[in-house]
Amino acid sequence: MTLPAVYVSRIDGPLDTAQRSGALSKIFNPRSIAVVGVSPDRELSWGRRTVDQILNSRYTGELTAIGKRAAPDSRAKWALSLSDMPEVPDLIVVAVPASAAVGVVKEAHDLGVGGAIVYSSGFSEMGTEEGAALERALIEAAGDMPFLGPNCLGIVNKQIDLSITTTVYVVRPAQPAGPVAIATQSGALGFVLADLLDGAGIGYSSYASVGNSSMVDATAAAAEILTHESTRVVVVYLEGSINAVGLAELGDRAREMGKFVVALSVGRSAAGQRAALSHTSAAAGDHLLLEALCRQHGITLVGSDEDVVTGVLDALRNRPLPPNPNICILTMSGGAGGLLADGFANLNVRVDPLRPELIQAIRDMGIRDAGVSNPVDLGGNFITLIDKLPDLIALICAQQDIDGLVLYLTFGDRAMEHYQKLATIIGGATKPSWFIWACPPQGAVEELGMPGVVFTTTAGFLRHIEVATAAHPPSAVIEAPASRKVGLREGTSVLTEVKASALTTAAGIRHVDTASSADPLDVVRQVEKRGWEGPFVLKIDASDIPHRAKAGALRLGVTREILQEGLESLSEVAGTLSTDPDCVLVAQPMLAHSHEIALGFVRDEIFGASLIVGMGGADAENPHAARRALLLPTSRDEARSLASWASVALDVPRDEIESAIVGLGDLIESHPEYAEIDINPIIVHEGHLVAVDALIIIND
Repeated sequence: MTLPAVYVSRIDGPLDTAQRSGALSKIFNPRSIAVVGVSPDRELSWGRRTVDQILNSRYTGELTAIGKRAAPDSRAKWALSLSDMPEVPDLIVVAVPASAAVGVVKEAHDLGVGGAIVYSSGFSEMGTEEGAALERALIEAAGDMPFLGPNCLGIVNKQIDLSITTTVYVVRPAQPAGPVAIATQSGALGFVLADLLDGAGIGYSSYASVGNSSMVDATAAAAEILTHESTRVVVVYLEGSINAVGLAELGDRAREMGKFVVALSVGRSAAGQRAALSHTSAAAGDHLLLEALCRQHGITLVGSDEDVVTGVLDALRNRPLPPNPNICILTMSGGAGGLLADGFANLNVRVDPLRPELIQAIRDMGIRDAGVSNPVDLGGNFITLIDKLPDLIALICAQQDIDGLVLYLTFGDRAMEHYQKLATIIGGATKPSWFIWACPPQGAVEELGMPGVVFTTTAGFLRHIEVATAAHPPSAVIEAPASRKVGLREGTSVLTEVKASALTTAAGIRHVDTASSADPLDVVRQVEKRGWEGPFVLKIDASDIPHRAKAGALRLGVTREILQEGLESLSEVAGTLSTDPDCVLVAQPMLAHSHEIALGFVRDEIFGASLIVGMGGADAENPHAARRALLLPTSRDEARSLASWASVALDVPRDEIESAIVGLGDLIESHPEYAEIDINPIIVHEGHLVAVDALIIIND
């Protein structure tokens, strides 16, 4: 049989979520289960523990233990093999050594079993060719029968009281089944996340461990449990190779259903693993592109287990923040307001001054002594205004230009009822709102039971906001610049600055005026004709010297007096460095500028086509420099969002960077053969963007 692409992560092509969900239904909602590898006299064996756990979980379907001898518990039927069963089960659980697992899975496939959970380890996770070969044999044996694993920890579906796992965690006292489902590559970490959510008062309803993800990966499992009626938020843990198409579909499907996805990812792949000529491609690490995918498809991406709880709490409140949100700060401490405002600035969150009309409305409420700007400083004697705060909060939340509110108060020993009422109001506000109750009476915040709403420190709150701003509702796609599946191919050609800048200029990206020729004297005549006085930047423009500074093919600060001498010297260097018949010399005015950025494009084999904007020049490949990606195809709204981020994080004119982003997207749409584009640096000259270098890599 042909392995269906609907639930297999390693087959090229889009994964149809609806089909995939149907294909996995017998794994998560089986009417009958057979556990293969049950040893009645080995109570700690995985087969025996699984049978005991299923029996203890009050599962009402049919359970059969497969082994050499009958199980000691008469509630489970017994058979010597799958073939000896009177009816074919919906699901088998494989708890035998790896060497025997392939045969068991083959037998199950031939009998028409609906699906399998393969506990067995000793496959590709061993890092040996023998293990990898055994896993390939397992996949072949399964045919079109989906399975989780190998090397996985099973599933939990509390909707049908079913726990197929060996972990002791499921027998602990816990929160009742809740609105969260967990799909994870690491089985143990999945239960750690469940425990952290439990500590925040949130129960989980479904769990799936996919182990090596031979056939079903975490996104496919998440797409199945997303359909469960009890699920409002799916937490998906990702490691290793990312199924970008499946993850994007999961985010889109969740949005269509009014549900949410929180993704925890580890392992930031080195950008240097990608064979690249341009700075842009070298900077386009997998995590940068994963961030872009999640941002554009409404997925909250987090980097730690504790942040998963934050992401889930925000999702359950369903109060998303827009890109570059404007937050109003209410505080009784000017110092605290300053700390919050500074923290927001690092997170691309605005604290805009209040409009005069709003200031007057606040005065009209009788709040006249407060510092009404933003932050709004209620003053040390704010207790006299505490009865007015509920109306003030409602007024601020009603403002269209304010996206959220944070209230900062201290102590509260003599105003417990007021503080508790304020916490309740904040929790039910119509816009994202939070209450920082600093230095509270002992146990007061815990008694409220409002994690994700009430905090005791600015640091904890700002960490929460960092997660809350990780995802934004995506817009409808209105542009389709390039196929997502085109990757870098062997055999490329290079368009260096003279040719590349003509294309980027036509796309609306201003480039520094340039004189070029193979003849040094001709370059001098062009400079004289244009009336340039200097100083100048001199370059060799050749396809076999893509990085001129490193090759010594660049001169900076050349004066008018030595221009000809400098060009002639560079011509000699070109003769030794380049065999490009189109090699020319370049002279440009050396423009004063405040700082540099980079704009580029890359086609990634996993994530597809992506625009990237960030710090330029020497910081273009700095892993710590500000940088953001935008996966294609995209919408004008997403381009505006990226421009809004860049205007703050990179200190560039918003309209000009938006125009450059859109222009580059149009250029890519017209040229699907382009593999990389690197416009670096783009300088900020007299308040405007001017590109001073450009490179285009073409797939031949």
